[in-house]
Amino acid sequence: MNDRETPAAPTFPDVSEPPGGAPGRQGGRSLGLRDILRVGALVGLVCWGAWVTQSLVDGNRDHDRFVKLQLQSLIAEYLQAQARSGNGAAAAAQATTQFMGELDKAVAALGRSGHVVLVNEAVISGDIPDVTSAVKKAVYARVPVPEAASARPVREDMQSFMATGGPSAGRP
Repeated sequence: MNDRETPAAPTFPDVSEPPGGAPGRQGGRSLGLRDILRVGALVGLVCWGAWVTQSLVDGNRDHDRFVKLQLQSLIAEYLQAQARSGNGAAAAAQATTQFMGELDKAVAALGRSGHVVLVNEAVISGDIPDVTSAVKKAVYARVPVPEAASARPVREDMQSFMATGGPSAGRP
């Protein structure tokens, strides 16, 4: 071959019809509705099996979903502190109402974040994370802890009472 001659183009057999007969048919048989439903059911079964397997393998996923809260002790601790504070009845009631509102908000925030909050008494067994300290910290960040009243006035009263002779001073 010299540079001016072009090679002969390859020849291909005439393909006007796919092998096996008419177009869209394989081996002379078409896919029917029953075959399509079988394939769909098989795909659905495989997907369901994968989901069940993942749920069984990842069974620890609900471990962090449930949390426990020592609600009764948290409220009792606040009420005892409020009783020792020496605040008047109106001030104590207002502060307690504010405390309960903030406690409710903290528990609701846990629920919105996907947790199921159980009171400590409802948990009979199992290892469920305790969120009491986190809730306590969040509530006391917004509501101050009542401070105990000073014992000094009581001590002074007791000393003056004893100085006058105590309970037997007024008796014959």
